[in-house]
Amino acid sequence: MVSMQTRAGWLMVTLGITLLLVSFLGAGSFGLGTSIDSGMYKGRLFRTTDAIYVRAEGRTNKSFSLYIFDSEDTLSVLENGSLEQTNPVAMMENITHYNGRVELPSPGVYAILVTPSHNNTISVSIDIQRTNPHMNALIPGILFVAGGAILSYIPRRADRIEETPRGESTGKIRLSILGKRGEPTVRGDV
Repeated sequence: MVSMQTRAGWLMVTLGITLLLVSFLGAGSFGLGTSIDSGMYKGRLFRTTDAIYVRAEGRTNKSFSLYIFDSEDTLSVLENGSLEQTNPVAMMENITHYNGRVELPSPGVYAILVTPSHNNTISVSIDIQRTNPHMNALIPGILFVAGGAILSYIPRRADRIEETPRGESTGKIRLSILGKRGEPTVRGDV
């Protein structure tokens, strides 16, 4: 019969493994609509705690500009409809594709915006991945797995320990020393 403590331990291990898997999930990939006309910006919001890896690929072989903004500058772009008086975290202009790591200053919400570089229409595919695991899920995952393993091991270990009957001690110890062939060479009571 499985004890309640063992069940709780296995539940913690399962939850911990789930958290570990979630901590390594990427941020995702997306396309920015069918087309982006000249003078328009399209983008997505994403949340991250660390640096990201960005892969942007133009589908039309025409150049585009890619900007990454923090939450304050994103609000400014949305309110003003312009990139003026903003300070992008990352900026790549007149590119047809981009693959690289982008260092972000702090955890938070960011926006990635794309616009055509010249008077043309573009279509862009973007893939964003975290470079490190999400620590808010990784650390609890490790703790749950460790705690669950301990909780499920203790009752099983306690079941294996057998109590040895205690009798009266005679005060004599039997001593055997094995020789080269495995046969006792000396026998005696001490």
